[in-house]
Amino acid sequence: MKYAKVRKFDIANGPKVRTTLFVSGCTHNCPECFNKDQQSFQYGELWTEEVEEQFLSYVKNPNVHGVSILGGEPMQQLMDDSLLKLLTRIKEETNKEIWLWSGYTYDEIISNPRRKEILEQVDVLIDGPF
Repeated sequence: MKYAKVRKFDIANGPKVRTTLFVSGCTHNCPECFNKDQQSFQYGELWTEEVEEQFLSYVKNPNVHGVSILGGEPMQQLMDDSLLKLLTRIKEETNKEIWLWSGYTYDEIISNPRRKEILEQVDVLIDGPF
């Protein structure tokens, strides 16, 4: 998986202070997309174990209320298990809430076993085309 940006302390994407991950890659091509650069699956940096550890250290900060996952398209991060592993670790190690934005609808997500597996780690889904 590649990612476009990490925000250690974010107040724009969900309630209270959050740590936010913007993943790279999206094929929806929504007309009013505000992250056009992030539509390429090659945009940004490679997600590594070191980046994951740093991200989790941000999430574990007591001032951070939860995590927001945006894109790109998080539900298209099926090339490996990086996103699923991260979300699972967030739940196991911090139990902080996870919000995820997707251009897929809930019904589209649950019809795909791998997307459903990601969704099972999420507390709040903001779904549908943007």
